[in-house]
Amino acid sequence: MFILYRLFLKYSNICKSIIKNIYIFFFRRSPYDILHVKNTDDIQYIRTVYNKLLLKYHPDRKGSVSKTQEIMYAYNDILEDIGIETAFKSKMETIKNKIKCYFLRDNLNNNSLNRNRNKNNLHTNNLNNLNNNLHNLSENKINDILTRIEYKLNLKCSEDNIARIKNIKKIEINDISYKEQVNDILKIIYNQEIKNIIHIPNIKEEIIKKKQTRKYWCKECKRSFNNENKLIKHQKYDKLEGKCASKSEIKKSKETIKRVEDKDIKIISKQENKIEKVEEKEVEEKIKHRNIPNEPYIFLTCSYCNKEFKDRNKLYLHIKERHINV
Repeated sequence: MFILYRLFLKYSNICKSIIKNIYIFFFRRSPYDILHVKNTDDIQYIRTVYNKLLLKYHPDRKGSVSKTQEIMYAYNDILEDIGIETAFKSKMETIKNKIKCYFLRDNLNNNSLNRNRNKNNLHTNNLNNLNNNLHNLSENKINDILTRIEYKLNLKCSEDNIARIKNIKKIEINDISYKEQVNDILKIIYNQEIKNIIHIPNIKEEIIKKKQTRKYWCKECKRSFNNENKLIKHQKYDKLEGKCASKSEIKKSKETIKRVEDKDIKIISKQENKIEKVEEKEVEEKIKHRNIPNEPYIFLTCSYCNKEFKDRNKLYLHIKERHINV
């Protein structure tokens, strides 16, 4: 009987759970329908609706308990759904940002290449524009000259036109072809080439001159140096030859100077030793040949133990060892 009762309870529980699931699946409404709210509404709007419904169906105001429980469960389900959605959105955003980083790296590389290309194109366009402007300016200058001067093939010109040209000191023209045309015009007027009047400015040469630093020249060998220190090292003279020394010669001269200095030091040390020995011998001989009686020798006494010493150093050692340590 006990076994049959256990089996009955198991099957009854299973049947109840099945019935509940069927009821939920077919008859239960969604939490949004219970609160009369949509999925797209904000959380604050949902909260206000929830508070109003609780006040309306509260049991103290003659409301049903089941209705309030249904409202509360629906509100909790909505909050869970919103939390899941926010977490899912945050994860998706992180994934999107990571993907964007990979694309941005490629875009940065492509942008750097495109920038370099654009810069090159700008430089080429600017150079072309400059050249075109220079051509136009030079053409206008030549046309001005031709209008002032009567261009004649018979190598004849009036004195008024020659006086006008003499007042023109410099004509800045930026191309060689236009220079040749102006030279032809001036040949007809002066019957000779005039180089000082025409000046062609080169932009590259002006930039190079600005970049060039001051050069220091050696007067003897006529070599150029960028730094003054290099020139000073170069201009070190040898003692024997007196010529402008190169790097190898400077090394040799340094070695010779060191050798000479070492020799001089050795000789001086030997001479000093000899002089000291001679002085000692002379002093000893003088003491021997003296006929003066021996003078009384002065002794130094210790203030602690009244011991006598001939040397002062010995006295200091005696005081340190015997008395000061104590």
